[in-house]
Amino acid sequence: MADEPLGVEVVYPPRGAFFPGEKTSLGLVVENRGDAPFDGSLAVSAPLGWTLGGAAASAPVALSLAPGAKTSLELELSAPAAGAARPCRNPLALRFRSGALAWTERVGLPVSIPCLLDGKPAELPTHDIPLSAAAATRFAVRFVVPARAVYRIVLCAPAAVRFSVDGAPVCDDSSRGVVSAIHRPTGAHADVSLAPGAHLLEAEIGPAAGAGGAPAAARLSVGEPSTWRLVSDLEYLPV
Repeated sequence: MADEPLGVEVVYPPRGAFFPGEKTSLGLVVENRGDAPFDGSLAVSAPLGWTLGGAAASAPVALSLAPGAKTSLELELSAPAAGAARPCRNPLALRFRSGALAWTERVGLPVSIPCLLDGKPAELPTHDIPLSAAAATRFAVRFVVPARAVYRIVLCAPAAVRFSVDGAPVCDDSSRGVVSAIHRPTGAHADVSLAPGAHLLEAEIGPAAGAGGAPAAARLSVGEPSTWRLVSDLEYLPV
């Protein structure tokens, strides 16, 4: 992210997501991509409800970089507790300043998704749902939409899929359709009119085995039917 005068590379945690209440490191590599020395500072602001630790928590970090030089920073971040809502959009603000020049870059912080897998509480680091090769997987998730609209709910899986929203069956598909773009509909999708607020998705998927005996997975996405664009203001709640 960012090209000039500074480039910023973000190094995410190995699991990819931040889990509730856990202190997790996020790496930043800042590079001077300009032709002149950069002398300035970086101030970091965490999203609402998050805790920022480390050197950047108390004051701006001084930056002094020759052209082509890099420096690495490590931030300590803790996501909100498990009972809180999980917004899909969690912007970490990076405010750079050098003399009269000032600008802000934003880094997205992905959070784990609370759900039920075969009736047991689980935390998914991504929108991928692990599937069993021996039996159908039961999956449930509670999500919040920001406005009254028709939403396209897609469960992309190499297996038969059935799911309901708020107890009403909306999809029963056995096409086993899989596409690489998660926002594009396979056969296992439904366009559902939803009021703003929380809704419960319950699904039965599979059984399914991955290629070469690897575990198979389904992928969940919620988007807009006309544009295929994912809903960025989606939130998840504990089930």
